[in-house]
Amino acid sequence: MNSIKRQREFRHTVLYMKRSISTKMFIIILIMVLPLNILAIILSSVAVKNVEQQAKQTVLNIMINYMEDVEERMDEIGYLLYTMQKNDTNATIMAKQEGDYEYTIAKYKFFKSFNDIFMVGNVTDGAFYYMGILDDILVWDKNTSRHTKADMQYYIKSEMIKNARTGWCMTMIPGSGKKTDYPVLWQVIKITDLYYGGFIELDEARATLKNDLQYSVLEVDFTKKERNNAGKDAILVSAYWKKAGLYFNVAIDRNDVNGTVYRMYSVMRFAAFFALILIPIFYFLIARLLINPLKIVNMAHVELENGNQDYRITKKANSIEYQSSFDSFNVMAESIKKLRMENYEKELSKQKTEIRNLQLQIRPHFLINAFNLIYMLSQKNDMVHIQEIILYLSDYFRYIFRSNKDLELYGKEQKVIEGYINMAQVRYPGGIEISYDYDPEIMFVRIPPLLIHNFVENIIKHVVKQGKVIHISLMGQYQNGTVTFIVVDDGEGMSEEEVRAVDLKMRSEKIDGTNVGMANAYRRLKLFYGSNANIEISSEIGIGTSITISFPYDLEECDESVDS
Repeated sequence: MNSIKRQREFRHTVLYMKRSISTKMFIIILIMVLPLNILAIILSSVAVKNVEQQAKQTVLNIMINYMEDVEERMDEIGYLLYTMQKNDTNATIMAKQEGDYEYTIAKYKFFKSFNDIFMVGNVTDGAFYYMGILDDILVWDKNTSRHTKADMQYYIKSEMIKNARTGWCMTMIPGSGKKTDYPVLWQVIKITDLYYGGFIELDEARATLKNDLQYSVLEVDFTKKERNNAGKDAILVSAYWKKAGLYFNVAIDRNDVNGTVYRMYSVMRFAAFFALILIPIFYFLIARLLINPLKIVNMAHVELENGNQDYRITKKANSIEYQSSFDSFNVMAESIKKLRMENYEKELSKQKTEIRNLQLQIRPHFLINAFNLIYMLSQKNDMVHIQEIILYLSDYFRYIFRSNKDLELYGKEQKVIEGYINMAQVRYPGGIEISYDYDPEIMFVRIPPLLIHNFVENIIKHVVKQGKVIHISLMGQYQNGTVTFIVVDDGEGMSEEEVRAVDLKMRSEKIDGTNVGMANAYRRLKLFYGSNANIEISSEIGIGTSITISFPYDLEECDESVDS
């Protein structure tokens, strides 16, 4: 019995190998291309290493030349800065004065000297001075297309002056609007409370490399730590810039560099010439074993692309592998049909959620209350508060309609919340006290517009009353990849039954017209942050109500994803 069983297994194995296209293709490939493949591997591996090494050396030489040119400018700027410190008495006079007439005279003399030395030549891309005690700043900048003058002044005071130290430093200057950040080398001289210095923009390195290289430059950057790789499709060349204390990194296109290697394949093609006489012999076998089944599969794919979702392959294949492919195609086609229906239903659900969101953003009672308040204030001729409310409404609608993103920085939402509280305090004088307690990272978290604003608005609508002071607290925490917002008020509170009823309606898939704001917020959280997002409600009569909104969030990963 065991012998018969082994014989059956052997016959089954032999039959499988005879019908297997893997066996048939292995024999054909072994005869035709094995020698050529071995030759190609040897030649390409040697050629690639040599070409990449030559490319790295070429890029490194250009990088060294660029660094030497910049170092000459750094030396000249440093010399001019220290010469002014030693010889220009106006700086000393400015440092000792406190905004009087002598300070003004010294300031304009210092300005003229500074302008003559730095801005007449092509030594620096920008220069500045700053009198800390007077908050007096003046900036010369040759390139104002990337940022406004006010932005540059703010960055100099908040970063360059704040982090001023001996020697040259590098930092990334934020571009205005949608413009990208760019690297800058800067040096500052300090005389008591007077700061002045110059800076050099490094982004011209990309243009220099593009002009001097025959390869495509994918990336140019400057880092304080050494980079190890730039991806499988790039070759990274990194050099330490000792004078600047930086790593100069350039990534070039690997495919572009290795393009010349393919010339060496001519040798392989010459060696493969003898295989031409075998093509007619093998063509019939390849057509029967490979091409015809592939045509059947390709035709089936074309049918699917043309919208024939019910098309299936009914022919029998001449090998086990292709029969498996035919069966897999049929299963795939059935799955695609189901997925399309599911995706269509999900898209409809998402659109309905977005429509509900828009309906929540512009609510009649919100506008009516705002207009009634403006009318009441106009009767009192209270123009100051009327202007504040109108400005708030302008910010509110600008925040709603100008945002072309699903998620916005919470810092923008916080400004709208503060404006709304100011308007509510006009309506309920002395009746609202609010406090904010946020982790610094919270302002950079992106949330659906008006998510937290709606909870604050609910407190004003349902809790605040004339003649009673309501305390509101907004807290935001970012810890261990989780964002948590807590909205607390000390109003009348709710019973356990009421809390359970609100929570049940919030989590229900059906919306009956009550607690729509809570249900909408819950769905938006699930839509954008997944199943781990949650809203918890806790309340006690006579104590108040607390609402906790939490969701997973990777600050760096989410920010990059949204900016790209």
